[in-house]
Amino acid sequence: MVENQIHTERMILLPIDIQLAMAIRNGNQSFYELTGYTLPDPFSIFPDSMNQTINLLQSAENKNFGFAFIHQIDKAYIGQGGYFYPDANDTTQIEIGYEVVAGYQRQGYATEYVQNILGLIFNKLGCKKIIAHTLPYLNPSNRLLIRKGFVYTGQSQDPDEGKVWDWALNKKVYQIKNYFGI
Repeated sequence: MVENQIHTERMILLPIDIQLAMAIRNGNQSFYELTGYTLPDPFSIFPDSMNQTINLLQSAENKNFGFAFIHQIDKAYIGQGGYFYPDANDTTQIEIGYEVVAGYQRQGYATEYVQNILGLIFNKLGCKKIIAHTLPYLNPSNRLLIRKGFVYTGQSQDPDEGKVWDWALNKKVYQIKNYFGI
């Protein structure tokens, strides 16, 4: 059983360490033996995502924190997300990312993850700004960010995805939205 789990309304967020990342990369049997949960094939729309996670976790300057999304009822992996410091010397800004597997998309799981992770980042880590990147067209992910208070800040070039839209959420905006329940 993986320690330091976060329980949301419908998911268990398992912290991804080297052992869990390798189990995910190695497939359903390895993942099931470690966690007792099933893993779909493919587990990600980004084929190299778990290799990148493993490399980040092995790096000496690692400040990457990821979670496997486990559906509480289905006992299955349904996605992953995480956050990291884009600049290891600046802990005031954190970048988030997430994905949900095809059979569970558009059911609010990404929203549930983002809502929980924003509170963790702003309230426990002392971050002042959260950034995110989405593919450069209207889609459920950028609509989610807008609902959570993120604002579009421009475009940039991602080494893996090409052109992306950039988003940011200031801690003050987050606090005001939460205070008023919006």
